[in-house]
Amino acid sequence: MHPGGTRANLFRLSPAHSSLHSVNQVDQVYRVCLAYFPALIFLLLLYSPGQAETEDGHAPAQYAVTVQQLLVPAKVRGHLYKAELQFRKMRYAAAEMEIDRALHIDPACAQAFTMKALIELASHDFSEALADATHATTLDPNDGISLLALATAYNTRENFEQAEAAARHALKLRPDLWQAHLEMAKALYGQQRFAPALRVLDALKADFADIHLVRGDVLMRLGRNHEGAAEFATFLNEAPGDPRGGQIKQIVARVAPPPAQF
Repeated sequence: MHPGGTRANLFRLSPAHSSLHSVNQVDQVYRVCLAYFPALIFLLLLYSPGQAETEDGHAPAQYAVTVQQLLVPAKVRGHLYKAELQFRKMRYAAAEMEIDRALHIDPACAQAFTMKALIELASHDFSEALADATHATTLDPNDGISLLALATAYNTRENFEQAEAAARHALKLRPDLWQAHLEMAKALYGQQRFAPALRVLDALKADFADIHLVRGDVLMRLGRNHEGAAEFATFLNEAPGDPRGGQIKQIVARVAPPPAQF
């Protein structure tokens, strides 16, 4: 049969087959989510109010600082601050140059390796991101941001059990990191533990487009298609230019109730 005919016939399948097809589409969207998400989430992470460093390279008092971070030389902090500024503008090569300068001064700077991992995640260089995030956690095992980067790197590699463990560890150190809750939910989803994933997402108080995307995925997998479609619709409203939008619109159209007949 011609492939186009096969796709057309999908819209005339039984509800059970239709639901299965929607779930298959959700799986495809989720895989895209794993690959696309890190750049956005870490930009939000690094530049949320009260989290980014001040211009002199010092962290504000409300930001959790480890012993190792307190020992970082001032010149290194300056280069890391400049790297963050470049990363914010998505100038990854310039950010890497600043990180290299920081590592030339302090080759054991965990924050520099964390930033390298963030850039590599944003650039979809997932193998290097995993290596650098792992190294950062060995240099500073008390840095929740490094562990969050590690959890995200594991999720992008579909190493979901390791991602869950890293996210849990990050949350022990930094309970305020809602991004770690989201990585936890993604890791549970990847293990097909959909009900626990939904509980994690329901406890989140943050409003970010990809939270709605992951929650929609989970609800679909639990058979709550219309609730999932509502979450997808919210995602589309909050991220109208997202490249995943076309796939998600197809899913929403499939599970939407038919128009009333008069």
